[in-house]
Amino acid sequence: MLLLALRDWARRLGLASYGKIEIRGDGERLPKFGNFHWDLCGPSYMVPIARRQKDGRPRPGFLVADVITGAAVTEQAVAAFVRKFTLSAYLKNLPAFLPVLMADGYTQEAFNLGRSHGLMLATPKNLFGRDVAVGLAMLLETMSKAAAIAVARPEVIGELFDKLGSIEGADRNLRGSLFELVVGHVVQARFGGSIDINHLVRYDTFRAEIDVRRVVSGEVWIYECKGYQPDHLIDAPEVEEWLSRQVPGLYKATKGEERFNSSQVHFEFWTSGGFTDAAIATLEAAQAATKRYAIGWKSGKEVRAELARLSSSGITAMFDQHFLKHPIAVFDRKYDGTGTVAGLNPDLSVPTDPIEPFVPALPPPPSTQQDRAQARSLTLYERRPPEAEAAE
Repeated sequence: MLLLALRDWARRLGLASYGKIEIRGDGERLPKFGNFHWDLCGPSYMVPIARRQKDGRPRPGFLVADVITGAAVTEQAVAAFVRKFTLSAYLKNLPAFLPVLMADGYTQEAFNLGRSHGLMLATPKNLFGRDVAVGLAMLLETMSKAAAIAVARPEVIGELFDKLGSIEGADRNLRGSLFELVVGHVVQARFGGSIDINHLVRYDTFRAEIDVRRVVSGEVWIYECKGYQPDHLIDAPEVEEWLSRQVPGLYKATKGEERFNSSQVHFEFWTSGGFTDAAIATLEAAQAATKRYAIGWKSGKEVRAELARLSSSGITAMFDQHFLKHPIAVFDRKYDGTGTVAGLNPDLSVPTDPIEPFVPALPPPPSTQQDRAQARSLTLYERRPPEAEAAE
């Protein structure tokens, strides 16, 4: 989320090409500049770091950044970033670049070291403002204590949407992460038991993360949570991947724990969106064919129905606002936006760079004849008699 905010900041200021800023976690490949990987990297056509090539074409510089969260950064951590910057600066033919280090805070020694090398040392508060900084800190605290907050303070979910919703792309990421808290809250409040959220599982070579796990009186319930816009439909391939890889591996890992050896295991696929007919058919076939464990699923409307059975109306209103009644989805349902756009057959190709790079061209050097003519005119001016100046 912090990288999303940093990329949004760079886009709004035009510090790097809008559609070419890479951040860690966007794909399998880490952003790379020079010989090092960075948390954020993007070409920049800002005048101080962009250059003109011999043929007149612009050569972009680069904006690069690393992000450290969790505590105030020490002098040793900043020294490592300084060394990374220094080694990159020594590379021949490497474009000019602007390095940024983002952290929750810095010790005085760390801050002095970074500034002495001319580096930009930023914090969420001084870069994005207090509200976003508080929201990011709250998000970190929430995800580190997800289960406890889902049970005791579900209203935090709505507060996070309010504080971080201004960040471009935040809604999508928040919807995915915070839907797990919604599910954790509703299943614990409705059906009891203890819950774990984002529980890591290791069994032989199998590795996975359980979104929500609920344990109650001889039963283990494992919930796969997919937070999407309400018009997003889960298709059969995604369900098949879950049924063929996740479910068998998690079943073996659960049964491998002595305390769950005799427990009945249930697997549930919950989404704030919906399912295609093919996905429903796949789930129904697996449900009928499987005897060792139970399989179930719920769409966004069914999750909303479970929330409505709770006494608290606040979380239901939050779910309506940020999951079920998202403005784009409401428009699509009202005006059949998807069908209308498909009928227009628009050209959806994206240009290589939405922002036209501009680097002012340097004036051409004067010729020898021009130099001589300018020197001659200056000489004649200096030799004019005083009477001529007075006449002027």
